[in-house]
Amino acid sequence: MTKVNEIVGALKKYGCCKYYKFTKVDCQSIVTEIQSAINKNNVYLPQLPTKIDILKASTKKEMEEYQALMSTRRISTKTLSEGEDVWRKKVPLVTIKDPLYNLKIIPHLVLNEEVSKIASNFLGGPAKITFIKVKKTYGNKNIFSSDQRYHHDDNSDNFIKVIIYLSNVEEGDGAFHYVKNSKADYSSGGYYISDSDVSSRYPKENILEFTGKAGSAIFADTLGLHKAGISSGKDRFALLVNYGLEREYNGHGKDQVIKKELYESLSPNQKKLCEFMDIKD
Repeated sequence: MTKVNEIVGALKKYGCCKYYKFTKVDCQSIVTEIQSAINKNNVYLPQLPTKIDILKASTKKEMEEYQALMSTRRISTKTLSEGEDVWRKKVPLVTIKDPLYNLKIIPHLVLNEEVSKIASNFLGGPAKITFIKVKKTYGNKNIFSSDQRYHHDDNSDNFIKVIIYLSNVEEGDGAFHYVKNSKADYSSGGYYISDSDVSSRYPKENILEFTGKAGSAIFADTLGLHKAGISSGKDRFALLVNYGLEREYNGHGKDQVIKKELYESLSPNQKKLCEFMDIKD
């Protein structure tokens, strides 16, 4: 419990914590499987880029309107069918469709009982998986996604995000950024905040860039200010898992999908993690 208490303590004090639990995992095998899924177009239609410089603090209504607009701004199925070499030049990233259903090699990461124990201790109750994303972010210059602007998540009032790097991430490779002690700071009025505003409002030592080897994990309370970094030209792979006590009400409107065969092989505690999932053959 010492490691669990240490991580939970850091989360409660600062809002984030780096953890190296997964450094011995064969991340290259996971990346190979992800790339195979991409090659088969087993992905959600990627969103087109956004102009992050125009994103600014917004009202809740304006934010909802923006999210609804962005959900429709995707490449066409025709462009997708032309292959990654074509559409990767048009979009900032791609995500795997129903990752816990379609990727055989990630369940031991997503359903890790020590990680869920950390989430439960932080949340104050039995954690459930509320969202999973497996993504490949392209090292495209001047092709941005909205999550590369500082923002607060609004998925729920109480959840924790775990980010697992599946490829090495060094400075300039698009590392995750987090602002310590910035939870629920809506004093500027909304969701997106510029780098200059963050720098003027927080001391330099509070603005963290999480580099790390493949397998490094980051725990973050993303009600605090955070963003995805901008890569200087290197593609990177990552797995993101949200844990909460209730279903998310913003950002992700549907349950995750898990294969029945996998679900039936889980321990009782792991099945509790999957309470909000849709079990399919």
